[in-house]
Amino acid sequence: MTIAQDLEDEVAAESAVIASVEKVVQNLVDAVAAAGTDQVKLKAVLDAAVANKARLGALVAANTPANAEAVASPAAPEVTG
Repeated sequence: MTIAQDLEDEVAAESAVIASVEKVVQNLVDAVAAAGTDQVKLKAVLDAAVANKARLGALVAANTPANAEAVASPAAPEVTG
C-alpha cells in the first residue's frame, strides 16, 4: 500500500469518527431540548451523558497509541467588523 493510500484511509477514518462525535453532540442537544424544564427528564439526559463520557474516554484511551502526539486545533478565524 502506498503512503498516499494510507493517508487517504486515515483521513476517511478520522472523518467517520468526527461525524460520530457530531452525532453524539447533536443527540445530546436534542435530548436537552426535548426535556425542557422537566427535572426527571433532565436527570435522565445527564445520567446518559455521564455514562457516554465514561465510555468515550475509555475508547479514546484504549485506541490512542502511547506515543501519539497532540494535534493543535486550527485557530478560529478572526472576526472583524
